[in-house]
Amino acid sequence: MTNYLLDTHIIVWLITNDDRLDKNIREEIEYCQNNYFVSTHSLEEIIQLQLLGKIKLNLKYDDLIIYLSRFNITIVHTALFALNQLSKMKIMTIHNKKHTDMIYRVLIAEAIAYKYIIISSDGYFPSYRKIGLQLLEN
Repeated sequence: MTNYLLDTHIIVWLITNDDRLDKNIREEIEYCQNNYFVSTHSLEEIIQLQLLGKIKLNLKYDDLIIYLSRFNITIVHTALFALNQLSKMKIMTIHNKKHTDMIYRVLIAEAIAYKYIIISSDGYFPSYRKIGLQLLEN
């Protein structure tokens, strides 16, 4: 089985049944075809986005955790090992912009450190392949 780290958009699209999530990826997650992980940083981002009114999930925090467990999605806590990887990552300039989104930089560091394949739709992520990121683009 393959180990995948789901980025924040993928989790939100899974929960909201959004058509932007590739149907094959959705089915693999729903049928627990592999090992799936979500970072506590993605959960933090989801909570913040809900508080700011930028997303509406109709799930309270406890329900979100139950929802994730239903699909055997394991929550990853950022360990010193991943922070060490983050400390080695330079701020990249991509499309003439510095990629400073700290939550996504931590996700990238976690994926590289733990050798997860990250599932994402973020346009910045492909540039990180050159430093070892394994990516499945949605």
